[in-house]
Amino acid sequence: MKDTNGILKSIEENGRIWVNQGTLNIKKVQSSDGGKYQCIVRNSIGERRIESVLVVTAPLIVNMRPPRQVLNIGQEATFNCNVTGYPVHTITWKKDQRQLSSSSRVRLLSRDVLHITSVRRDDRGMYQCFVYNDLDGAQGTAELKISGKCK
Repeated sequence: MKDTNGILKSIEENGRIWVNQGTLNIKKVQSSDGGKYQCIVRNSIGERRIESVLVVTAPLIVNMRPPRQVLNIGQEATFNCNVTGYPVHTITWKKDQRQLSSSSRVRLLSRDVLHITSVRRDDRGMYQCFVYNDLDGAQGTAELKISGKCK
């Protein structure tokens, strides 16, 4: 049985998931397979339940988009921290290896999108997105250059 939001549902066997002599087998595990499972054994004396938790992970990979921007002073910059893998617990941002501080010009639109309005010369540098879960960590880097032209 699988616990889905507090409701126990029977395991639906198919070519990928099957039970053999009391053992649950899952081939080509997917993120949706994660969760709590219960094995229930009954006989004339009673019932015994054993609970197991399946945690499904995939290695974290980060790609910053765009990887490089050359902008004029006054333009807007947006960096996207594209993450594959799971689970993702935390995303943090740095500029030139220092924790990035938000301001009215520099802010996170979401935890994986950094936006800078009205770029200034001191915004140039390397931007890093760090992604973590309990087992893994990854980072991506993008560069912001400022051209010599004004908007």
